[in-house]
Amino acid sequence: RYRILDLKTNELSDLFLFNKNELKLNPSIDRKMKNYVDNFSQEMYFFNDIGLVVDAKDRDDKTKVETRYISSFDDNYKELWKYKYDINENRENKKQITYLKSNKDVIVFFNHTTDKNYSYINDYSLIFLNSKTGKLISEFSFPNVDKNAYKVVDCFIKDKEITILGNYSNKSYYGHINDDENKGLFNFTFSKETGKLIKSNYLNWEDLSSKLD
Repeated sequence: RYRILDLKTNELSDLFLFNKNELKLNPSIDRKMKNYVDNFSQEMYFFNDIGLVVDAKDRDDKTKVETRYISSFDDNYKELWKYKYDINENRENKKQITYLKSNKDVIVFFNHTTDKNYSYINDYSLIFLNSKTGKLISEFSFPNVDKNAYKVVDCFIKDKEITILGNYSNKSYYGHINDDENKGLFNFTFSKETGKLIKSNYLNWEDLSSKLD
């Protein structure tokens, strides 16, 4: 359950939550455990220059299809847009997205895919959404995942470009970066307008060490 604190007035907003594909204001809270599902809220966040956003899941019990989506809301809790980033049956791999950065033009997410048992695998992508419409600008799949594991450390949006910084290592179990076999750093630059890769740079630790001698 959520409230918003107004830093100027030090006042809290009315209680709200997101449940069963609906944002509910001042919901009636029944603390009996048998009604736990009705009292539970899916995850909500505030994104920079965007506002209130929900990252939700909806599962159809008849078809067994799960839909994962992002929705944006205005200051009156009215839905502005919805983007479905993953639609699959339970036996399939699933996208697990993490918010990186946003401004009035674009939202950047990092996806680390899981298998049907929710274990991470060596599959990653970046998702670029239009902040105003929620429409997909582009999705970038990380290269050489048969050899490398990746970890995003930072993201910058400046002028017409998006920069992604991080580490990469040898491919590892569950797709997490292997610190013992860390190869170095990567730097990817994308067009903010199209989401297309402009340039990519890799700084290998072995190459760097030779320059420090």
